[in-house]
Amino acid sequence: MLKTNDLCLCCGTIETADFSQLVEAAAAGGFHSISLRSQHYQAAREAGLSDRDMRLMLEEHGLVITEFDPLVKWLPKELLGFDVDALRIPYLSATEDTFFRIAEALGGRHINAIQIFGPKLETDVYAEHFARLCDHAAGHGLKVSLEFLPWSPIPDLKRAVRIVSMANRANGGILLDTWHHFRSGHGAKDLLALRGNVVAAIQMNDATAQPWDDLTKETMHNRLLPGEGAIDLVGVIRALDDIGCDAPVGVEVFSDELNKLSPVQVARRAGDATRAVLEAARRR
Repeated sequence: MLKTNDLCLCCGTIETADFSQLVEAAAAGGFHSISLRSQHYQAAREAGLSDRDMRLMLEEHGLVITEFDPLVKWLPKELLGFDVDALRIPYLSATEDTFFRIAEALGGRHINAIQIFGPKLETDVYAEHFARLCDHAAGHGLKVSLEFLPWSPIPDLKRAVRIVSMANRANGGILLDTWHHFRSGHGAKDLLALRGNVVAAIQMNDATAQPWDDLTKETMHNRLLPGEGAIDLVGVIRALDDIGCDAPVGVEVFSDELNKLSPVQVARRAGDATRAVLEAARRR
């Protein structure tokens, strides 16, 4: 059972790491859990690691898996208007059944659902498919988070909360990525109107004051470590504490600069930066 200050090293923070490197880096950085993409598991199996090998590796390093990310195929291609597989982006190809199988093999807490591209659908359509996903995930002991992306058809906190609320599933909630929240034009005060349990997961990161013209490029190349940018992360954590949110905090920093460092170096910097923000927020 993860505690409030137990951090998750999101795999996107160390883009080049395989399963073994991710586990070793997370432990070195003082993390208690990791997130996984489907290809981390598949590549590890192809490299000769068994499910038992991976479970033992996690146990030996004092880690669990918090998050499976991302799930794009919770919305059928008939609604999206295209086939996700045609994009040829490996980490977008996972189905919910893929993640269910990995969770059964290695354990896990939640699946993160997103809509990157495609048309804006009616709220009740989103809610219907999100509820279905939650029901399937519940049968595997998993929660489901819905992440909003500022350039997408689910662009902000308000719309994501509306979808989750309409779906009305106990194991469903939103994922609050601080970069996406900031770039959607919102801040800490917007969180105070929420119920704490509507936030299923948190991904912490920071951003420059001025956005790039292309947010889809900025988000994948120029995020900053917590405390190094313009986001009021102390205010965000205090707001989440005030509403009684106990969701685990992940650290997801896509950064070309960090990619120049070793996985262990990145994990240590990410862990230290995030713990400094949490300490500052809770020093009151």
